[in-house]
Amino acid sequence: MNLEVGQKIIGMLRIWLFIPGLAWLMLSCEKEALPPVVETTGVIDIGLNSFTAQGTLVQTGDEGINQHGFCWSTAPGPDLEADSCNLLGPRTETGAFTSKIQGLDRNTTYYIRAYAVNQAGSAYGKEMVVQTDRTFTVPLVETSGVHTVTEYSAIAGGVVRDDGGSEITSYGICWDTEQNPTIEGMHKEFSDGTGPFFTSIKNLELRTIYYVKAFAINSTGLAYGDEVIFRTNDTPVTDIDGNVYPTVVIGEQTWMARNLEVTRYANGTLVPFTPEDEWWDSLRVNEKGFCYFNNLSSNGNTLGALYSWSAAVNGQDSLNPELEPIQGVCPDEWHLPSDGDWKELEVALGMMALAADSTGWRGNIGGLLKSTGIDSWLIPNTGATNETRFSALAAGDRFPNGDYNNLHFSTFFWTSSNYNQDNAWARALGYYVTTMYRGHQDSKEFGFSVRCVRDD
Repeated sequence: MNLEVGQKIIGMLRIWLFIPGLAWLMLSCEKEALPPVVETTGVIDIGLNSFTAQGTLVQTGDEGINQHGFCWSTAPGPDLEADSCNLLGPRTETGAFTSKIQGLDRNTTYYIRAYAVNQAGSAYGKEMVVQTDRTFTVPLVETSGVHTVTEYSAIAGGVVRDDGGSEITSYGICWDTEQNPTIEGMHKEFSDGTGPFFTSIKNLELRTIYYVKAFAINSTGLAYGDEVIFRTNDTPVTDIDGNVYPTVVIGEQTWMARNLEVTRYANGTLVPFTPEDEWWDSLRVNEKGFCYFNNLSSNGNTLGALYSWSAAVNGQDSLNPELEPIQGVCPDEWHLPSDGDWKELEVALGMMALAADSTGWRGNIGGLLKSTGIDSWLIPNTGATNETRFSALAAGDRFPNGDYNNLHFSTFFWTSSNYNQDNAWARALGYYVTTMYRGHQDSKEFGFSVRCVRDD
C-alpha cells in the first residue's frame, strides 16, 4: 500500500469514528425544560374577610405555565398539597397577576405566597404575612322565612351569619301586623350564639297578615334581617255532608288544602252519583255527575271525588267568573276557582304574569303545590316540596268513555271559566315536572278534581 492510499484510509476511519461521537454530543447537549419563576409582590385592600394578593411571573418556561395562583393558610408554608389555593389557569406570558382572596376570618393572621406550575415542576414566591381587619361591626343576620303557619301560630327563623367581631349578646325574631317590626314591639329573644335558629310565635290573629324580621345584637349594636310577610290561615271549612277541609293561605287567597268530596250542593240537592262507564260514555256537556276513582268510596276520603264540569259549576255559567264567582259544588262563602283565581295563585308563588297567561306546561311552581313522598305520586315526584301546604295528590281523572286514568301520574282541577260549548279551562300537576298545566282543550265530559277558594 502506498503512502497516499494509506492516508486516505486513515482519514475515512477518522470520519466514521467522529460522526457517532458528534451525535452523542448533540444528544447530551439538548436543552433541559426551564422551571417557572414566580414572585409574591404584595397584599392590598385588606378587609374584614378578604384581601387582594399580587404576584409576578418572571419565567414561564418554554411551553408556558400550566397553572398559577396563590396558596394561603393560617400556618407558615402554604402549598398546593395541603392548603387553600386558587386556580388562575394556564399562561404563556410573563407579567403581573392579582386575585381577591375571600371567605377569610376577621382579625386572623394568614400566610400567603404565589405559585406557578409547568412541565418542569412547581415553584413558589416568597411568603408574606397578612392580618385581616379587626374592625368591629354590627352582626350580619338573615331572616330565613316562615313555615308551618296555622290559624293562630307560625314558625319563624333566622341565621346569624357573622358576629361582627364581638360576642352576640342576644338574637331572635320580632313581628307585627304593621311593616318594619322592631324589638320594641312583639319579639322573642334568645341568648348568645351564631348560626341558624327557629322559634314558634303564638297567639296570632286569624287570617291576618304579619311582618317578621330576625335580629341580633352585639357590643357594637343591633342589626335586622330582611322583612318576611306571611298570613295566618283561616279556620277549617265543613261542607254540607260534614266533611272537614283544612285551609291554606296563598298570597291573598284562602284555599282548601285537600280535594272536595261532597255529594250534595250547599242547598241540599244531591249531586248525581254516576259510577257506571255507560253514563260517562254517553255524557253530554250539560249533564251533572260525580264518582270516586275506580268506583271505590274509600278513595273519596283521600283523593276526593271526580266531577263533570257541569256538576262542578252546578249548571251555572258566568261571562266573567272573576267578577261574578260561581259557587258551584263548593260550600257557602266559597266558590269554584276561576281561571283568574288560579292565575292569582300562580303569580303569588312567583310565576311571571306572562307565563301565567300562556297555555300548556309553564312556570316552575308545581313542586310547591304537590305533596311530598311517593305514596300518592310516582317516583321521582319531581321538585315536590309542598311548601304551600296545598298538598295536591295525584288523584287521576276519568275519561269521557268511562275509563279511569293517571292515578299516581297526575291530577287535574276544574276551573269555573268556560272556554266554549264543549270545553272549559283546567289546571294540572304531573309527577315528572315542576311546571303547572293550563289548558282549555279539556272536554267538560271529563271527571276532574275540585278545590274551592274562599270568597273575598
